[in-house]
Amino acid sequence: MRGIKLYVALRRQSASDLRKLWDADPKRDCADDIEQEVARFLKLLHTRKNLLILFPYVLYTEGDVEYPLSKVCDAVYSDFAKAFDLRSVLNPGFDSYLAFIKDQHLVVVESRQDGWSLFDRIPLTSSETFKEIAWRYVPCTSTWLNEPVGIPTTLV
Repeated sequence: MRGIKLYVALRRQSASDLRKLWDADPKRDCADDIEQEVARFLKLLHTRKNLLILFPYVLYTEGDVEYPLSKVCDAVYSDFAKAFDLRSVLNPGFDSYLAFIKDQHLVVVESRQDGWSLFDRIPLTSSETFKEIAWRYVPCTSTWLNEPVGIPTTLV
């Protein structure tokens, strides 16, 4: 069994590759596991509703190097940009948001025709739901959430 990092798979796809996979049946029309995962993600983008997609990673820097939030948003959004652009053309009228965790905040960027814009930056401590999201992806975050170390009992 292999794990596929969707953001890497999307990064490697051209706009025309994504267009071909937009209507593909993941089980029947895809050559390999990577194409299947991309096609499944594109099926999600078919949804005729506004979408908030959680990028399930906590982003941080090591050492003394600190990147401005705009650079981090550029880097994360760039992997999803072609897919969001395709959604705006083939499924217009619905908003697309991408969320990730950085500096103890849920950062939400909105997909726009000219790229992305920062929609919101919400402290993880402002909501039990956000705390649980953080716990699912990084159990060690419990110390800055003022909770005991480990998975909360509401998730067990």
